Amino acid sequence: MLQRPNPWILFMGGIAIINAAFLVGGLKIPDWQRFTGAAIVGAMGVTSMGLGLTAYFKKKPPPPKFVSRRSKSRPTLPPNVPS
Repeated sequence: MLQRPNPWILFMGGIAIINAAFLVGGLKIPDWQRFTGAAIVGAMGVTSMGLGLTAYFKKKPPPPKFVSRRSKSRPTLPPNVPS
């Protein structure tokens, strides 16, 4: 069973992607390409940050109840019935 990643990794990855959007916005390319690329990459960064925050603040299921080994009842064996 795969475990879910830490939500803070998604949040910090979103920040890194937004930094990449600033990098795309500073390239020496035509304006329509620069703004479109920066908007797409920035939207991916905001989405990643949103996913990380929703995963962090989502209601967590209650932990399983602890059952001591001593309190478990031992299985009863069937009585010896003579045949």
